[in-house]
Amino acid sequence: ILKDVKKNPNDEKALFYSAVSFLSLGQTEKAVTNFNKVMQNQNSEYFDAAQWYLSLAYIKNNDLKNARSNLQQIQNNERSRYRKQADETLKEMNK
Repeated sequence: ILKDVKKNPNDEKALFYSAVSFLSLGQTEKAVTNFNKVMQNQNSEYFDAAQWYLSLAYIKNNDLKNARSNLQQIQNNERSRYRKQADETLKEMNK
């Protein structure tokens, strides 16, 4: 995947999956960077997932302000398949 990102730094699929990999390895700053690159194209098939995982990366970084903002954007996006997860996560954060 990282080879694909190096060859084509705008490959949304490679950026998304490399970001997920970085997140799972605890390299949240790299994950945040790549998720944000994916989200530059709102028509990307990876946009909704990138936005959701970006929220998780923010939480992992203890950046709750950006996490809340991102989760609220997901809640307000009627097309997002992550609305329920965003609702539940925000409720947990507000406890």
